[in-house]
Amino acid sequence: MDRLIITLLCTLCTLNTFAQSNKGFIITSDIPDLPEGIEVVLETAEGSNYDEVARAIVKDGKFEVVGRVTHPTLCTLSTNNYKLLYAMESKEEPTWTYTPIFVSNTEMVIKADKYKYLFSNLPISKHLRVTGGRAQEDFNDFNQRKNDSLTWMKQHPQSPLAIKMATEMVLNNRTLTKRQIEDITATIFACLDDYPRVQAYRRAVATAKAMAVGEALEDLSMYTQKNHLTSLLSAIPKDKVAFVCFWTTWRKSNQKLIPEFKKMIAKHPEVSFLCVADDKEDFLWQKFLEREQLLWPQYRLTKKGFKRFNEVYGQDATPFFAMLDPEGKIVRTSSYLAEMQKLLDKHAAKLTKQYEQKHKKKNVEQDDEGNDKKGKKKGELNDEGNDKKGKKIGELKDEGNEKKNKKDEQNDGDNDKKGKKKNEQKDKGKTKKEKKKA
Repeated sequence: MDRLIITLLCTLCTLNTFAQSNKGFIITSDIPDLPEGIEVVLETAEGSNYDEVARAIVKDGKFEVVGRVTHPTLCTLSTNNYKLLYAMESKEEPTWTYTPIFVSNTEMVIKADKYKYLFSNLPISKHLRVTGGRAQEDFNDFNQRKNDSLTWMKQHPQSPLAIKMATEMVLNNRTLTKRQIEDITATIFACLDDYPRVQAYRRAVATAKAMAVGEALEDLSMYTQKNHLTSLLSAIPKDKVAFVCFWTTWRKSNQKLIPEFKKMIAKHPEVSFLCVADDKEDFLWQKFLEREQLLWPQYRLTKKGFKRFNEVYGQDATPFFAMLDPEGKIVRTSSYLAEMQKLLDKHAAKLTKQYEQKHKKKNVEQDDEGNDKKGKKKGELNDEGNDKKGKKIGELKDEGNEKKNKKDEQNDGDNDKKGKKKNEQKDKGKTKKEKKKA
């Protein structure tokens, strides 16, 4: 029953999002001295791309930006007089303003006491406020409070802003453990109005857990250079710090990493390096390795391994690097080789030394444990031998005493017989003497 209720609520959330996305948004201004003819542009402010959503021109001291977003989206609303000055052939420097705004498919208003307050580039201030939609309301609340992101997320677990912050936290911070990721994601409720963001959030959490510090890498099926089938975890050397590079050899940006990679290998002989390519063509991959003289271990993902790699780490995740400790656990992952170079320089030798000391201590403890067991066994054997010896001696003494007592009894019997016979002979002689006398 509970599952049915949750399913219905999620369906209603999805339908609500769909209805809002069809309706679209209208953003209007309430700024008394807004210059005539300036341009207003709305662009997305999430991810690496800043896509234009809508634009307008100020007329009669007002603007009206109309458009539609697929889900509540953080954007930047900018104003500029560049085209206006250009049309006037003015030599005056153009001016730009940037106002963060969390756009939903609803009616929204940008209110400012004067146009100059837009130049602060703040989302909210004493003289500037954006209203309209739940996402913007939460955005205002977060920017007015002094709470840290995690505290605010716990207080607003169903907010599109909360899920945005949680997604960025787990993806951008590569020092998190699996437990820390779970603590962050525990604050977010599954059924939100922003369903597309929920899907992206779930993918981000799965990826973050796969790259969490202290976890093993995802095992992937792959081929050796001799086209033998193997797996990633079986290929990673044990008892040594390992550095794994996932790359695409035909991409120019990946090929440029080779000189730096060779320097790293020469600098860190204590580290085991291996590369895993997601190339589909074996022949071209082999030719590339031969041409570039890549002499350290090289592998290529199978179709199954390639599919699993994309599921876990995302599309176009290469280049992607992972540093592992001697026990095969993740120390750090990154998409930037320079960052990993610094990490190797700082921690590789230290991790190797720590593992060797730990391994040595473990061997000493095992030896001590073995000696203790050996000494205990020897002591038990000695005690057992002494017990047997003492028992044997005791038995022999008891046997000797019994024989002596028996002999004494025999002697006493012989003496009794001898005395009795002597007395009988004496009495017989006495009788004969008396008889003769008579």
